[in-house]
Amino acid sequence: MTCIILLKGKLIHIDNILPLIFVLKKAGIISKPLFVAQDKETFNVIKKNITLYKAIKAIGGNVVCINIHNNRIIRIIYNTFILKRYLCQKVLSIEVANAHVSKMAAFNKKIWKGVRLINLINVIPSIVGKRFYLRQKLVVKWKKGKTRVINNYDYALLSYTKEQLEDMTGIQIQLNQRTKVIQVGYTRGLKEWQEYLSLNSGHLFPEEIKMPYFFYPLGTLGKAVVEEDNPIGEVRFRECLNVLKAYNNDLMTVFKPAAITEMDEVYKILEEIGYKNYIVSYAHPHQICKNARFTIATHNTTVLLDAYILGCPTIEYMCYDSRIYNALGGESLLDGFVDYAIDRDQVALKTVLDKIIYSDVQVQRNDDKVKKHYPVLSTDKIKELFEFVCD
Repeated sequence: MTCIILLKGKLIHIDNILPLIFVLKKAGIISKPLFVAQDKETFNVIKKNITLYKAIKAIGGNVVCINIHNNRIIRIIYNTFILKRYLCQKVLSIEVANAHVSKMAAFNKKIWKGVRLINLINVIPSIVGKRFYLRQKLVVKWKKGKTRVINNYDYALLSYTKEQLEDMTGIQIQLNQRTKVIQVGYTRGLKEWQEYLSLNSGHLFPEEIKMPYFFYPLGTLGKAVVEEDNPIGEVRFRECLNVLKAYNNDLMTVFKPAAITEMDEVYKILEEIGYKNYIVSYAHPHQICKNARFTIATHNTTVLLDAYILGCPTIEYMCYDSRIYNALGGESLLDGFVDYAIDRDQVALKTVLDKIIYSDVQVQRNDDKVKKHYPVLSTDKIKELFEFVCD
């Protein structure tokens, strides 16, 4: 069955769904996956992310963009043309909220007996998700008790249980009685996806990368959320660089920008500080951190969670709004899934770096804990969950 996957604006969304689509295509369950970006910015970010884009091409998929015209009539005609598969063949439709796509998928279901899935995948474990919800409640004034009503879907695609999703988001999910839940676990850990990343990493690491190196995923240099007394990301970035540059002769730095990273400013700061021996890579975070001596970030990115699972030592250079800091009792939002959480202390950062770089530090991972919070399904289990596609 052909498959259409509607994407949200954030790159993390395709990062979560692509591994599952990759497995479904490799298993022969779906054909011709079409990934649909809802705006030009998302479309360009995906094409710029060489790993994700090549992976889509590797399974015979394609990426298209809708909503590129301002005129409403022209936009509707254009979107309908781009999504014409809905009109002429049975489609497995994996959706997020979009009125136009919803109407076309409903037509496909009625005429061609297509199947509709609502994508609610969130690979952040519920124990961490609760803390992220607490942050949003404090700084954005989210209110618990909201209800999201989901109708007209055959299946709901979740990472964990419906109850865990509700607990970590504070939003009650009201599903139609006919909607069945498919629980897919930690999709980024799926075997076929990990094997693909391992076998296709060489061309993404230029000759300039010398071993050993460490990984520094970047965020914004501004404020990521509405916070009262937290300095902008540039301050934390400068503080870390001023400590890390002492190790330029011993380790190469591999920076990976996010879609929101202001790279012109990053280059200016690196030059101003006199930072040496670095490259900027657009390889997948899993490909970079697997061989990194450690991964460090100045924001609570999910990349730290991925690095932790892969056994790479992780450092979070913390700096939280006082409301969040007090609510968490001084702990990290990623507490339990980061090796070193340093509360904006350059001396403490240097101590940790000396320990990791110049000592034979072996990180410990509790396999039972990882499996509990990051369950990875087998290919056979994935086939079993999606056997309805072949009916």
